[in-house]
Amino acid sequence: MKSLDYTLAFLLRGRMRKRVFEEIAKGKTAPAHIYKTMDLDRSHVRRSIVELEEKGLIRCSNPKDPSFKLYVLTNKGQKVKKLLDNIQLRE
Repeated sequence: MKSLDYTLAFLLRGRMRKRVFEEIAKGKTAPAHIYKTMDLDRSHVRRSIVELEEKGLIRCSNPKDPSFKLYVLTNKGQKVKKLLDNIQLRE
């Protein structure tokens, strides 16, 4: 559980990471969808995705596709999402 707490803190420290994470948590999505619907800069979204992948919170569900990647939460990401939801319910 302590490891998840550190990961949750990492997520909360970055406003952009948190927004991208929450958008991916809604269901399979592509970076293009995220930056268009949320009106974010493409490079910020890509950087956030790389950071979330490195922490093991998300993964690409179609890594061999050269141009249209879809991202989903990993098991660890789903656990962190539950912790995040509990924090937001208390606020």
